[in-house]
Amino acid sequence: MMNDPDRTGAYTPETADAPGVNAAPAQQPQQIGRYRIERVLGKGGFGIVYLAHDGQLQRLVAIKVPHRKLVDCPEAAEAYLTEARTVANLDHPNIVPVHDVGSTDDLPCYVVSKYIDGTDLATRLKQSRLSIHETVELVATVAEALHHAHKQGLVHRDIKPGNLLLDKSGKPFVADFGLALREQDVG
Repeated sequence: MMNDPDRTGAYTPETADAPGVNAAPAQQPQQIGRYRIERVLGKGGFGIVYLAHDGQLQRLVAIKVPHRKLVDCPEAAEAYLTEARTVANLDHPNIVPVHDVGSTDDLPCYVVSKYIDGTDLATRLKQSRLSIHETVELVATVAEALHHAHKQGLVHRDIKPGNLLLDKSGKPFVADFGLALREQDVG
């Protein structure tokens, strides 16, 4: 998701080195399911995102692994996987697609999504401001993607520059639906 191996669009700098956050897993695995781990893309309050290679489909992917304390029971892991399945049903060109979910003996759950080679909006804004035209285009594109999710009954709940990924051409993608709720649960 990033050119910078220590950052990912799913996490903000404030949570990247949060004290007391337990890594999940403790050491970087070489393999998660069928995916060969290349490197860490980012760490945050929710978990770790790895860049991985899918040998079956011959492509790079991003694998999000939540901290163990957040999925400390089978019910919590299943809720996380259920949410990932919901996001996987969103088909929009500006929403990061979920490709796969799973669990292993060592990991209660993980989510595999498209790897967006670029940066996040937070990092981009630290480099320079967007022009008015770029800003309007970005806001309109993100609004359309969120509208699509809302029509499917899904509310993101955590839209911020760190959760908006920009590929190398500048195309925006809404990422990290980890805090999303079904519309009927919003009250």
